[in-house]
Amino acid sequence: EEIVKTSFGASSQHKTRRAVAETRMAIYRRALASNPLSSQLALGFLDECKEVMSSEELLSEWERTLDTFRSQPVLVMHHVRVCQGMGALFSVERMAGVYAAAIRRILRMVCDATADAGRRAELSVVALELVHGVCLMFRDAGFAERAVAVYQAVVEWYVFTPRRLWSAPASHRMRAFELFWDSGVPRIGSDGAQGWCMYSASYAQATCDLHSSAVFAKDGAVGDGLCFETPDSWADAEKQASLDTPADGSAAMATGCLSDSAIDSMDPFSVAVFEDVQPFLADIPWDPTIAQALLDRLLQFLGIVGPGTFVFTHRELRSGTADMGMAYTTAAGDDIARA
Repeated sequence: EEIVKTSFGASSQHKTRRAVAETRMAIYRRALASNPLSSQLALGFLDECKEVMSSEELLSEWERTLDTFRSQPVLVMHHVRVCQGMGALFSVERMAGVYAAAIRRILRMVCDATADAGRRAELSVVALELVHGVCLMFRDAGFAERAVAVYQAVVEWYVFTPRRLWSAPASHRMRAFELFWDSGVPRIGSDGAQGWCMYSASYAQATCDLHSSAVFAKDGAVGDGLCFETPDSWADAEKQASLDTPADGSAAMATGCLSDSAIDSMDPFSVAVFEDVQPFLADIPWDPTIAQALLDRLLQFLGIVGPGTFVFTHRELRSGTADMGMAYTTAAGDDIARA
């Protein structure tokens, strides 16, 4: 093969590589026919497809493979890497969708593994790895605020769930978390943050009453007319409202402390709304070892420890997930309790 490649020009070399790839693809097809459950054979076949197929055709082949191998997390991880490496098709929102779809695939595997606690834990860590990956992608692409917001949301969602919601349906917990996120209270990592578990309905009611009295007409009827004549007067009232403290003592939204010039210079995309973080809120069954793995990835994201360095994750979990394409280094273990 090497002799043939060096005997011709670039065009001939391309044709040669294509012919070799087509031959290898035929071999892989026969091998997969004899061993249809081999993820390694599937990966080898897809690797050869790169020489023959366009990007769109390759992605379609990947989707068919993922539909066939529904219980192989290693294929899901490789698919994400392939998509992120396609420069011609890359966009931040497209990759956000790819990561969100990959997390959903892993969560379906978690649901199917309810009888195997070890397998469920390994798959849950894979889901966290995908969350970590999308946050790194956001940060590297210049969306640092969204990256931080996703990590804040995931930690609040998994570690600081209020006790009364532990056994609630996922849809109910998601709605409750949306109210918490949209309330503007400080989140984990921000000054004054107390965690979702300390969030009370009285804050939401106090905020609602505060804004209703400031924004709407004095008779209180929604739609009877706003009492502000200009956008500037409305903005002034909003900033003043954010400085007031609700009756329960919760901290108000931090943007009220910013100067006018700082607000004017803010990037309108710097504030992450609930729709920006919701696709990455993995509904993983509670497990202290998973919380430890999440904390390790947060430390890596913040640069407190190096990439691939683990302080809290159990050794058994590190060795189990290594087979899924993730390499871990050993470190001392510790415990973390759910709030």
